[in-house]
Amino acid sequence: MHTFVRVAACAAIICLLHPATGISEESRENQNPELVITANRYPTAREQVGSSISVVDEDEIEKRKTTTVLETLRSLPGLEVVQNGGPGRTASIFIRGADSDHTLVLIDGIRANDNTSGQFNFANLKAENIERIEVLRGAQSVLYGSEAIGGVINIITKKADEGLNVSGSAEGGSYGTQQYRSTFAWGSEHFHTSTTASYFDTDGISSAASNRGNPEADAYDNFSISNRSGVRFLDDGTADFTLGYSNSRTELDGFEFGVGAIDDPNATQEDDNIFASLVISKSISETLTPSIELGFVDIDTKGVDPDTEFNNFTIDGQTQSVTTKVDVIMPWEGVLSIGHSYENRKGENKGSFDERRDVNSVFGQKQYSYAERLFLTGGVRYDHDSDFGDETTFRLTSAYLLLETGTRFHASYGTGFKAPSFNELYFPNFGNPDLEAEKSWGYDVGIEQELIVDRVTLDVTFFHNEIDDLITFDSTTFLAANIAESKALGIESTLALELLEWLEGNLAYTYTDSENKTTGGVLPRRPRHRGSLQLFASPLEGLETSTTLVVVNSRRESDGNKMDNYAVVNMAASYAVNQHIEPFVRIDNLFDESYEEINGYGTPGFSVYAGIKGSL
Repeated sequence: MHTFVRVAACAAIICLLHPATGISEESRENQNPELVITANRYPTAREQVGSSISVVDEDEIEKRKTTTVLETLRSLPGLEVVQNGGPGRTASIFIRGADSDHTLVLIDGIRANDNTSGQFNFANLKAENIERIEVLRGAQSVLYGSEAIGGVINIITKKADEGLNVSGSAEGGSYGTQQYRSTFAWGSEHFHTSTTASYFDTDGISSAASNRGNPEADAYDNFSISNRSGVRFLDDGTADFTLGYSNSRTELDGFEFGVGAIDDPNATQEDDNIFASLVISKSISETLTPSIELGFVDIDTKGVDPDTEFNNFTIDGQTQSVTTKVDVIMPWEGVLSIGHSYENRKGENKGSFDERRDVNSVFGQKQYSYAERLFLTGGVRYDHDSDFGDETTFRLTSAYLLLETGTRFHASYGTGFKAPSFNELYFPNFGNPDLEAEKSWGYDVGIEQELIVDRVTLDVTFFHNEIDDLITFDSTTFLAANIAESKALGIESTLALELLEWLEGNLAYTYTDSENKTTGGVLPRRPRHRGSLQLFASPLEGLETSTTLVVVNSRRESDGNKMDNYAVVNMAASYAVNQHIEPFVRIDNLFDESYEEINGYGTPGFSVYAGIKGSL
């Protein structure tokens, strides 16, 4: 790890010796600014956003040949990814030291977290048919309500380009893995539709670590299909519909107290997930644009084990939502957004509870700009939850551009909250209906500096988050209780590199100092040091390669024991024989690193996958 830190430091110092020459007004006007949606729930140029945000686009996903969203997110700063075993096993993300249920996941803007646990399981979310992923760090409850304490991850599906596009791919490789994908897309001036279907199957690895005496492999299969369609009407009116469905089945292993994860030859879990949204928008004047957003999410999970009663369960969760919003372009510059959101959340764990709650929210946010240099936002939100009551949150952000030197200052301050999940409220012998919401506040401040114009950009951000009334197990009552507090502060840094016309990449490093303020110990599974390096090269026409290094150092498990430090390298390459045929190969864990993301659970070793993509 120290080698990685030295390399990152040297790279930054070398670049600092070559200051940017600045960006002229003419050059800046000729550039097409990158727009992000999640930061303000309104398309905003990324350079004008004060909050810390990362974007993974379709091009990067394609170059890396990753099969899941989970793998795509591993290299981003401020995020820690953990999975209890191989493909298909429960996977969570921690952002800036917050808990895994403090990350709000959106699919095309619709809340996708499970109501029973409060978390989102990334294990079954495939990477195909995705246009971009926006990761917004810090407390974001003003725009998104509960769960947005650590940050928001918005997965935006692909919109069809004009014309007809048909493609398909097949691949196979290690652990008896096979995957097939097909995409049909068609677009015109007034209509677009894109549908992708995929099937993934693998013999897998042992979920319980094989090096601890668990040799049985646990298989996994997944079928997914998604569609995004839309129409354009009355000049600027749009109606956009998305629908996604996935069915997966995975073999599970068991757990024995005092021993840990152990082989279980008969335990299985089946997941059925449906995500749907409809967004309609139409301006009624040059300054006024109303919109309505309808959402539906259904997450069903069933566990079967003839040998152990505890592993048999049926969990059903459903969320229906309606959000209305009006965007007003103010005469004195800036956008005012006012909205109302209603959610009906249902959660059932058969034999344990069957509950529902209503959430009504109103929010407002004002964006302001001055001289195309200073950009400010301020917002406030009021939530009424039929279970736990009322909560008010706010957020302030700022960004300031020094065009002459290629410098951007950015900062944000916000508050957040998380309503108790149905498990925390009602699960037998654990739930506590008197729980209150977890609350947070936090800020970040950073500087982005273009060191070599259009070649090297450095961004360094300091962050500080605190969470009060954390829900955890109370050893005196044996129930969930608001008895913990936590703190996390640190530095996120990225170095974006365009070294040559055919070689680009980025270097990221996150330092996190976390603390359970109740016990004085560090927060579990939050590494003190996390770094990544990505390189994308096209040395020959038609040839594209990617190399990804992820380094994790200094972690503790929930029981206080040390966890593995590890460094994993993944590689991928593809060659476009012509405009219709593209063979590819992917190597995961190139150096066969032996490590565990969760103590006692296995991870795949050196593995190779190859396939071919065809298009019409």
